[in-house]
Amino acid sequence: MDTMVPFVFMYYAIQFSESAKFGTDFIEMGFSFDHLHLLKPKQQKLLKQIKGGMYKEKNAAGDSALL
Repeated sequence: MDTMVPFVFMYYAIQFSESAKFGTDFIEMGFSFDHLHLLKPKQQKLLKQIKGGMYKEKNAAGDSALL
């Protein structure tokens, strides 16, 4: 049963994601409020893109990042 939990999570996460890419080391899933219809038009106008290098593919030990 424990080996099925990650697969069940991936199945449902992909159903809600806007995009999904399967790489050799990991799976990339893209989520947005617009895709899930969680924001009203007035709230969408308040959002702006965050520019910066916040995402790292490798951690301090050199291993691939989980999230």
